[in-house]
Amino acid sequence: MLIEIRSKAFKAKDKIRPPITFKAGLNVILGGEDGENSIGKSSALLAIDFVFGGSTYIRSDAVKQVGHHTIFFCFKFEDTLYYFARDTMYPETIHICNNNYKLTGDSYTQSEFVDWLNIQYNLDFPELKFRNTVGRFFRIYGKPNCDEKQPLKIRPQEGMKEAIDTLVKLFDRYKFIEGYKQNLDIQTEEQKAFREARKYNFVPSLVDGKKKYDTNVVRIESLKLAREQLSQATDDYFSEEQIERENLRRDLKDEAYQLNRKIEQNKSKISLLKINLERGLYPTEADFESLVNYFPNVNLRRLHEVEGFHQKLAIILNDEFVKERELLESQNIELEEALSEVNLRMRELGVSTQLSPEFLDQYSKITNEIKDLEAQNDSYLKLNELNDKKRRAKQALDQNIESILLEIETQINNKMEDFNDELYDEKRKAPVLKFKAYNSYSFYTPDDDGTGTNYKGMVLFDLAALSLTKLPAIAHDSLIFKNIEDESIDGIMRIYADSKKQIFISFDRASSYNTNISTIVYDNTRLELGTDGHELYGMNWKSKENNNSSE
Repeated sequence: MLIEIRSKAFKAKDKIRPPITFKAGLNVILGGEDGENSIGKSSALLAIDFVFGGSTYIRSDAVKQVGHHTIFFCFKFEDTLYYFARDTMYPETIHICNNNYKLTGDSYTQSEFVDWLNIQYNLDFPELKFRNTVGRFFRIYGKPNCDEKQPLKIRPQEGMKEAIDTLVKLFDRYKFIEGYKQNLDIQTEEQKAFREARKYNFVPSLVDGKKKYDTNVVRIESLKLAREQLSQATDDYFSEEQIERENLRRDLKDEAYQLNRKIEQNKSKISLLKINLERGLYPTEADFESLVNYFPNVNLRRLHEVEGFHQKLAIILNDEFVKERELLESQNIELEEALSEVNLRMRELGVSTQLSPEFLDQYSKITNEIKDLEAQNDSYLKLNELNDKKRRAKQALDQNIESILLEIETQINNKMEDFNDELYDEKRKAPVLKFKAYNSYSFYTPDDDGTGTNYKGMVLFDLAALSLTKLPAIAHDSLIFKNIEDESIDGIMRIYADSKKQIFISFDRASSYNTNISTIVYDNTRLELGTDGHELYGMNWKSKENNNSSE
């Protein structure tokens, strides 16, 4: 849990404040009796959120007015104290300190630090992110998560599915969904892969419906009959196997012809290369003498210069010729091995049946059409199978999700009802969380849509989540209480005081409430703020802030 925070920026009457210490249970940041704004109540809560890995404090008016500063803080887990420092100018780095808050040289990134908190608080559930979870229960002025009608959302633009998903993870129920979700993802990918393969003709085009499938079945039977009749029309009866062997023999002959042709082409190229290598590519001295006989005025010196260049070029070309010859010779070895394999396969087929090319062509045409239609129908059946698997996977996922959401909904509603009963002498309707689907929910109090009732419902929801899960802490700013009737606040304070987990609140005008409320508030006050130098930072910039500020 959080033990303390301190900073040179925290002042009272121009003196640095002593460390602000915290304990298990309720921790109150107390304002004045006049309910003054701009004294630092919300800033203190944002500073607490900051040491829990948040970022809203960096953009707050406090940092704008005071300037960048370092906040030192200490957490305690299993009797071990951990000391850190985080600067608003470089918030992505959390420095590890010794017990005197001297930097050790080691540090975490912000991401590493919140992962560390996740582990320390035993919140390392599948897919659960610490800030995305804890941050939505720190309801402080300046953070966008104070919508009393949609308490699951961490920000207005967040989709309901994401909000519900986080709650499922917080209740450690995602692990029961994950397997079903992974199976659906697998089936979806298989279906997608099959459709893509069909798109690029890696699998046959499938028929467009059951009617076409049935038409293909009729056509296949007709073609098989025609093929049988064609076979019986020959002088000698040949089995389908014999005909297939003959077709294969013909294909092998074609393949052997192409291999032989390629081998002979390579041999011709090799012969030419040998000639070039043996005779050279440039003229001899005798060639020059013959040239003078025909052209007495020819510039022999210039010819020799040009020829020198040609000789140098020839050396380079000779190297290329050698490489080309070696490549062709290597290719021929492979081609001859392939030819030998083809010849062996032809010998294994036995004596030719001497079937006419016309018969074989007709037989092959019919057979190929049969194969094409059968492949089309197989594709149709395969896609139907994939669609069915995906449908069953989604159905299993939906049923599992529905069961889990109902379980969570029941737990939260029962706990909120228990808390609600503690607020009043007579029974009143409690807030209700209702999941409509994995991407839709409603939060309301039956027959009461008043502002105070809605804010009370949000508080009870947070307390229920705190009680039912491993959520380590919640924070409620004073703006929340200003909308709730005194009777409800009395009960809420009692529930706060009974908590074993840390609850951080800001509160003012404590003496204006009944004795029970004021006693709880004063007994749990960790920091008291006021005016005239007793603000969190020892100064007031109220005149520069919006009059509607909740500070």
